[in-house]
Amino acid sequence: RTPDPLPASYTANFSAAAATWPSGAEFALDDYTTVEAALDAYAAFHASSLMKPSRRSLVFVPNQYGLGNRLRAFKASLLVAMLTSRVFHVRWQDPFPVEALARPERIDWREPDAP
Repeated sequence: RTPDPLPASYTANFSAAAATWPSGAEFALDDYTTVEAALDAYAAFHASSLMKPSRRSLVFVPNQYGLGNRLRAFKASLLVAMLTSRVFHVRWQDPFPVEALARPERIDWREPDAP
């Protein structure tokens, strides 16, 4: 299923972030001393990587446990994606779509359609 369109302000932020990332550069979490700086840099890396035809990805698929466990696993998966310089995506539809909880404001983690 194709993800629902995001507000124009979100997509403008993604494009602006992608423009700040050096072409061909990898993301290295050790380069940042604060969580905010690391997330800003990862958002730029992620947006830039989404424009490439081939990229390494990590897709988070939650288990069937409770919401708290799913959210902890979501955060841990994002951290693993950051540590391994991968694009982070989420495949979470049951029992409700993840978009019912959160919108991808800084990082477009929605899973794209398969080619």
